[in-house]
Amino acid sequence: MGIVEDVGPGVTQLRKGDRVVMPFTISCGDCMFCTRQLFAACETTNPGRGTILNRKDIRPGAGLFGYSHLYGGYPGGQAEFVRVPKANVGPLLIPDSSLRDEQVLFLSDILPTGYQAAVNAEVGPGSTVAIVGAGPVGLMAAACRRMLGAEQIFMIDHHQYRLDFAAATYGVVPINFDQVDDPAAYIIDATGHHGVDASIDAVGFEAKGSTTETVLTTLKLEGSSGAALRQAIAATRRVNAASVVPAVSAGQLPP
Repeated sequence: MGIVEDVGPGVTQLRKGDRVVMPFTISCGDCMFCTRQLFAACETTNPGRGTILNRKDIRPGAGLFGYSHLYGGYPGGQAEFVRVPKANVGPLLIPDSSLRDEQVLFLSDILPTGYQAAVNAEVGPGSTVAIVGAGPVGLMAAACRRMLGAEQIFMIDHHQYRLDFAAATYGVVPINFDQVDDPAAYIIDATGHHGVDASIDAVGFEAKGSTTETVLTTLKLEGSSGAALRQAIAATRRVNAASVVPAVSAGQLPP
């Protein structure tokens, strides 16, 4: 986030001096995915293959600020100054000067990602939800699930200070997997042996798994542990949803 220092001739939505928040995704606004508001899937802004592993002729997802050549080689993300391509699409103008930077900072990434995870879970008021991971995205998912009417939220992590904060701030039921061997079994027992209505995997690529998985990940024979995703699926009742949070939000917050 920051102040617009200058604009190119093609920029019509912003002007010098505007205060903006930008997502990490760089999106054209015109391709098939962008017109469906799937901005992180933009097929025009990453000239490379990205992280696509198959040899099919499918286009990669959007370019990202500060994610190396895998996502287009765009500098930025944590930079003091950044050049913003496709500036009519990504930046969110903050028009109200009464809003402090601290109030809008999370709009760049963490809050939209947590919100998207909560919406993808497709559970309404009175629901029960399990969130695996009490990091920033997991906490934002808990805040959004509470805002959307969740009645009970279980949160799994092994950093007790994170769990304590989540319990005090969002009223979650904390589960420390260093103390509870099988969090999914704990959740199933606590929900009358049904499981929760939906689960959210907010851990990503750095899940702590078995010793074997840790060795395979260290040797780069496996991308990461699947422990968090397995727990999310196991804790969820039949015919309902497990929401897997992407590294970068694919959507935008509603007006």
